[in-house]
Order: sequence, then structure tokens, then C-alpha cells
Amino acid sequence: VDSDGDGYGSAATSVSSCDAPAGYVSDGTDCDDGDADVWPGATEVCNGVDDDCDGSLDAGESDDTDADGLYDCDDGDIDGDGLRNAWDADAYDASVARGPTGGLGGDGAYTAGGSETWGEWTLLAGAGAAGSGTIAVDDGSIFAEGDEVLVLSQQGSDAGTYAFVFVGGVSGDDLSVEPPLPASFSAASVVLVARVPHFTDLSVPAGATVSADAWAGSGGGLVVARASGSLSVDGTISADGLGFRGGDGVAGCCSSYPTSGESYGGAGSYSASANGGGGGSYTITADGGECGGGGGYGTAGDDGTNYAGTALGNAGSTYGSAALPTWFLGSGGGAGSPDNESDGQDSDNLTGAGGAGGGLVLLFAGSSLSVSGSITARGEDGEDADASGDGEVGG
Repeated sequence: VDSDGDGYGSAATSVSSCDAPAGYVSDGTDCDDGDADVWPGATEVCNGVDDDCDGSLDAGESDDTDADGLYDCDDGDIDGDGLRNAWDADAYDASVARGPTGGLGGDGAYTAGGSETWGEWTLLAGAGAAGSGTIAVDDGSIFAEGDEVLVLSQQGSDAGTYAFVFVGGVSGDDLSVEPPLPASFSAASVVLVARVPHFTDLSVPAGATVSADAWAGSGGGLVVARASGSLSVDGTISADGLGFRGGDGVAGCCSSYPTSGESYGGAGSYSASANGGGGGSYTITADGGECGGGGGYGTAGDDGTNYAGTALGNAGSTYGSAALPTWFLGSGGGAGSPDNESDGQDSDNLTGAGGAGGGLVLLFAGSSLSVSGSITARGEDGEDADASGDGEVGG
């Protein structure tokens, strides 16, 4: 019998006849003869019903993974991790709350040319609380729904802390983010919020150079990109000298003093001691030719030495970890030290500034990453005090 008139009948009620009686059909494979929208070959829709009689509800996606009362095929966040399925690297595993490693490819294929500076970033405005789905930034105009952003504390008590989130929406300078922030960011810290480009394929050919804005006391120093396919670097990606600033040198004695290099904790000060990773700068010597200490990061810097080889300006210390649970810029070197003018030649008393530390390069590829060119993030040499090489050199 075909009770619902959809052309398919129920094998539970049948007759034997040379001619089909009215209301009967020869096919008895209807799995619900009381619903005319349910029959073998019907379109499967998200309704908790086996519309096409293949034995699988909603094309096999009827489980309610996060117990929110929605069938998975109608659930924008199946695993309930706070990140919508379209952006989630694993929409069924709540422990994976991030996009795919190679990104989503929304920026298309890209080939760099000439000398390019990448820098779509702003700063966090105020604090960012762990678990919050909204952040305020200084300039929301550079973001759009679907953008991935890197939130990175560059300087302050929580320096090195970072998170990747997606922009769920933009309202002025307020961004809704997915998933919610996994860590807290202090309002007193300098926190970078940078757009992460998602290419399909990225090529930096021979002769092309990609760099970024230098750290200038608040933001910058970062090159970041994802490619869902291949990422090749036959040219140059450089973050050389884009990190924390070197200490300031001086001209003459003794109204001002040289400073140590800048680091993750803040700007340098008048001190021979290292400023965390920033190299130290000795105060005043008796024309000893005292150089500033070198900045550190994965390894310590070198001590600054004088003409006699004595180390006075302390080297910047090691910080960070090879496992990269936190991400930092490199620290600056200390400035050279002035002498005490016992020789009376104040006009020659010049000291060089310390060199800036290296920046940060973050590259992710989905299928292949090849480098025949160079990717560098080196610290700079300190300055000579003047063209003749006289005076004390920065670290």
C-alpha cells in the first residue's frame, strides 16, 4: 500500500494481484509511508528524519555533539568550541579551536615583487580578558568578518603571550572574536593585533624582498602569513633590525647619560646592568673606550668591552624558549659609554647608539614550504660614534 501517495509503498501491507489495486504500488521500499516527503532518493535535509530512506539520518550528521539541541548539519559550531565550523581545523573536536595550519586561502594566490613592507596591524585598546568574545582595538577599519588575527603581547608583564582568533564581526573599533580569547592581556602592556593574510599559494621570487614595519615603541616588527597550498621563498623575507630598540648614545659629558637596550620589559635606562634581554651601557669611564653590551634573545649577547678588554657593559640575557610557548622580538644593545673628560676634549666625546634587535617571522604552509633564498631576523650592529670611528661603539 502507498498511503502517502509518494509512489513508494510499505511492505508491511501488501496484496497479491495480477493488476495493481488503487492505492497500491509495486515498490515496497518506503521507510515512512505516512510522510509524502520521505521516500527512497528524496533530498536529505537537516530535520532529524531519514528523508531518503538510506538508513542514515541527515546524511550521517544527526548527532548533537555539543548537546545544544541542534542537529550537526544545522549547527554552526558542532563541537561547541566557540569557533564556527567554516573556520575550524576540526569541527568535531573541541580541543582543536583554531583554523587550519595553512589557512583558508581567502586572499588568493600572491607573488611578491620588488621591496614590500607588510603591516596590517593595530593595538589592543585596554585589556583583553580570557574567555571574552570581544576585544577593542585602536583601529577596527583594517579588519573584516572572517579575518584571522594574531593577538600578541609585545611588551609588559605578560609579554610573549599570544593567541590566534577569527573576527566574527566588526562594530567600529570593537571586534567580536572566535574562539573566545584563551588568555588574558593586560591593559598596561603593548599588545599587537595583526591581520594574518591567508593565501592559497605564496611566492617570494628571487630579487623580491618582504619586510615589515619596525618596532617603534608600540607595535610592528612582525612578518606573518599562511598559505593553504605552497609557500616558496627564493628571494628574501627579512625582519633584521625590526625588534626592540638599542640604547641612546650621547654627545659630550656629563649632562646626559647613555641607556641600556630596550627589551620585553620596557625601554632601557641609565645602567651598566642588562635590561632583561637588552644590553647594558656603562655610565662614565676615564676615556676607556667602553662599548655597550649586546642584546640577547635565544642566546645571550656579548659583554661590552673597553680598550683593555675589560667587560663593563653587561650583555643582554637569554629569554624565550625553543618550544615557542611564548613569542618575542629580539632585544637591543646598550649604547657606548662617554668618558669623564679628564682630557678636556668634550667635543670628541661621542658615543654610538645600540643596535636594534631582530623582529619576528611567522610562516605557515598547508602543502609545502621551500626556501632557496633567505629568511632572517637578525639584530643590528651598534653604531660607531662618528665617521672616523672615534668614540665608543653601541652594542
